[in-house]
Amino acid sequence: MSYFYSAHENAFFPAKFKEAYIAANTWPEDLLEVSVEIFNQYSIQPPEGKIRVAGVDGLPTWISIPEPIKTQYVATAEIEKYNRISEANRITQTWQTQLILGIISEQDREKLTNWMLYLQAVQAIETQAAPDIDWPKAPAA
Repeated sequence: MSYFYSAHENAFFPAKFKEAYIAANTWPEDLLEVSVEIFNQYSIQPPEGKIRVAGVDGLPTWISIPEPIKTQYVATAEIEKYNRISEANRITQTWQTQLILGIISEQDREKLTNWMLYLQAVQAIETQAAPDIDWPKAPAA
C-alpha cells in the first residue's frame, strides 16, 4: 500500500482512499508520497517527549515537545487552585453545618480547623508564580 503525507494537515493519507477523499473534497493539495517505512516510523506512538511535525522538507519528523508558555502554566495553576478549593469546600461542608448547629464533635472541629487553614493557604496562592508554586499539603479527611 502507498501513502501520502500532508505537511499542512500533519497527517497520512492512504492512496487506496484517494477517490473517496477527492469526492469528499478532503484530499490535500500539499501531499508528498512517502514510503511504507516512513509511514510505519511516524504513524506510531511518538517516542517519549516527542511530537510529530512536518519538517522543512515537508516530510514528518519528531521534535521535542515544547515547554509550555507562561500563560499555560498560569492557566493550569488556576485550574489546580479551583479544584483544591472545591475539594476543601466539599469536604468541610458537613462540618460547617454541624458547627453552626452546635453539634460538631471535638475531633471534627479539629479536622475542620485544619481544612480551613489549608483552604486559606490555597486561596493565598498567587497563580502568576506558576510553575514555581509550592502547593500546601491537604490534611487527612
